[in-house]
Amino acid sequence: MNSTRAYADQLQRSEESDGLRLLLVALAGVVLFHGGLLPFTHGNTYDAFIHMFFADSYHRSWFDTWEPRWYTGFATTSYPPGSHMTIAALMYVMPLRAAFVVVQIVALLLLTTGVYRFSRLWVMARPAGYAAIALVLSSSISETVHLFGQLPTIFSLGVFLNGLPYVYRWIVSGHLTNLAAAVIFAAATTAAHHVTTIFGGALFVLPLGLQALRAAIDIRAPSGMGATLRALTGPIARGLLLAILMIAAIVLTVFPYWSWSINDPITQVPIPHGSRDSFIDRPDLGFVFFLLPWGTALLVLPYVILKTATTRLWPLGLSVLLCFVLGTGGTTPISKAILGGAFDILTLDRFTFWATILILPFTGFLIDGLLHGRTGEALRLAFGRGAHRVLIGGYFLTTVAIAVFAAILPTIQPTQPRFIDPTPIVQFLEEDEHDRWRYLTLGFGDQFAYLSAQTTALSIDGNYHSARRLPDLTRFSVERLENAKYLGVPGLGSLQQFLVNADQYQLKYVFSNDDFYDPLLHFTGWTRLNRLPNGVTVWEKPDVTPLASIPPRRQVSELHTVMWGTLPPLALVLAALVMSVSAFRRNSGRMPADYRPVVERPSKEGAARRLRLVTLSLALVLLTVGTTIGTWTVQQAWIPKTAPETIEAYFNDLDFRRFGDAYELLDPNTRPELEETIFNWRWQGGLLASYGKLADMDIQPRSRNEDIATWDVRLHWLTALDLKSETVQITTVKRGRHWYVAPTILRPAQTPARLQRGNDVTWNVVGRRQARFETDLHRDRLDRPRVALHGVRLVLRKGRYSLVGA
Repeated sequence: MNSTRAYADQLQRSEESDGLRLLLVALAGVVLFHGGLLPFTHGNTYDAFIHMFFADSYHRSWFDTWEPRWYTGFATTSYPPGSHMTIAALMYVMPLRAAFVVVQIVALLLLTTGVYRFSRLWVMARPAGYAAIALVLSSSISETVHLFGQLPTIFSLGVFLNGLPYVYRWIVSGHLTNLAAAVIFAAATTAAHHVTTIFGGALFVLPLGLQALRAAIDIRAPSGMGATLRALTGPIARGLLLAILMIAAIVLTVFPYWSWSINDPITQVPIPHGSRDSFIDRPDLGFVFFLLPWGTALLVLPYVILKTATTRLWPLGLSVLLCFVLGTGGTTPISKAILGGAFDILTLDRFTFWATILILPFTGFLIDGLLHGRTGEALRLAFGRGAHRVLIGGYFLTTVAIAVFAAILPTIQPTQPRFIDPTPIVQFLEEDEHDRWRYLTLGFGDQFAYLSAQTTALSIDGNYHSARRLPDLTRFSVERLENAKYLGVPGLGSLQQFLVNADQYQLKYVFSNDDFYDPLLHFTGWTRLNRLPNGVTVWEKPDVTPLASIPPRRQVSELHTVMWGTLPPLALVLAALVMSVSAFRRNSGRMPADYRPVVERPSKEGAARRLRLVTLSLALVLLTVGTTIGTWTVQQAWIPKTAPETIEAYFNDLDFRRFGDAYELLDPNTRPELEETIFNWRWQGGLLASYGKLADMDIQPRSRNEDIATWDVRLHWLTALDLKSETVQITTVKRGRHWYVAPTILRPAQTPARLQRGNDVTWNVVGRRQARFETDLHRDRLDRPRVALHGVRLVLRKGRYSLVGA
């Protein structure tokens, strides 16, 4: 008996060692993979510069809760400060962007450790180690870090998961040290992001509480219903006490935030977000917000359903499935029915992110079974070692490929404008007291927040819409003025109000990185000054009243100011101390015997036969589905475009300046060279194509035979001033099976300038720009003689104007 127990303990220690080694591999992967990419990818993300701006605000004044640089000022108590204050503290020893990268890497290390410790509450050590590695290679982590730049989400979840073992231990066996640690980690999580604590309580803590109650019953092994209820009394009471203390910690840590939310609630038109749309109607959004973050984790979902139905992992499995449903956004009415009014406020991709974290214990358990357990043994018996290696290797390579793709997606498909050096703008604002007025940026993307962090000048715009209170902003579903053109008429209408009423907001300078807005600026009374070395154009509004020497600000109580500057960082420091003490304790990575999770494994009898049957059935289903989808895709690609589809693709390519693709749609028998074709496009485009964005088109047949068709194409353009429409006549030609657009031939002559006075003698007149591709002929080629009239009089006779002169 003793020898058997000793052997079991030896196996346990061996598995614990394997788990810790796998955790070290995962931590090294974080540093090498994500740490190697972050310095190059964080500038292309959506949110990184926003968090840098908040960090710069705390670095400039730690206890000042009023930030005047955005909108007409807003309270920084509107966002939990934990991760931002961490960056601000590091800014004393390193630059802003370097501090952001360091904190993001630390957050990933915390999250990796937290996933290991969280998984240990559900599975054994080695599967937990594989879960940590799966996290590092998760496409949802790559997307969240390298595409979205969501530092508080990663930071807060890392802190939160590291605190869950103390929640579990307190419910199972008590001890005040576990209670204190659980409350400290709840406070620290809230300091970084309150949403993680609120929803984490339902999605992470509640399933864990059920698991803890199950463990408490197993430890005490009561007999009978009465004994079971008595055994549950203590754990349930401890759980309720912990819930009360955690709520108190959540409220107290960021109390100024809750006070701001109650006294100054958000009253603005909901801003659309792609995660709330139907992914069937918008498959592009479904790819970004659902398929890409799930990645190969979707293949684990059937395994989750199986284990949810057959093992004690069912609380965790139900939480995964709930997050899966909520992450589908507006594809089904279920999400809105569950969330109610919060549906229009929350970004639902966060539920997909949480689902990919909750599924990791299942993933680790599955991988461990495939490599070391009966599942892998049955696969080898059923299909041979070669097929087993191909399966494992293929899954690993696919996971890595999707993770890398998600990380470099902003490079493949840029989501931000080219990098704009903020130095010339900062210098312009600092010289000649230009910072006595507010400024506005156009076409900067999220780099506007980085510019704001480099200067003390004030902007009427901002990049945190939850805190704004300007009526001209809150009345429109416009996130930022600087990207107004992407929001159509509401966006341009909101922008126009600020440009026309610039004096009301002391708005004097506009820095434009997009020529689209030039007509609107010109016709609303703005004057173009110059172009800065970074390519940004400066516009000025004359006669604008400067800002007051002491701008108005909202007063925040001194108590709230002190609480905001001390309690969140104190909670983070205490959590760091608890983690440090735990890490240096002997056997800190090992769970006590009473807490070790037990997951039922299938019996070995008939395992190979059943696995062969199940695997072949799944393979047949996947082969059928894959063949169907592949056949449909090939058919769609092989079916040539119709004439209207060709016209639509042609104008879309021109609108997005994809000149090479548009050139391929021109008739190959009559089209000129590419350079001459591009010249013709630019010559014909005029101001409308230069300053407009194609919003819609209507194609109507004019005449048609078997190989040639003529169409009236009505183009609807969105310009900075108004919606414009024009009708063009397009001829399409059929060559073989494909339709092409017949190129438009320009006239080699042009109409002379009319009604222009010229009282000077010129000896060498350079011709105007010609509607022809030749570059060696500089004289005007006119379609009529040039006539000069002297002593001309304008005569109105019978409603018609005539020129009389000689």
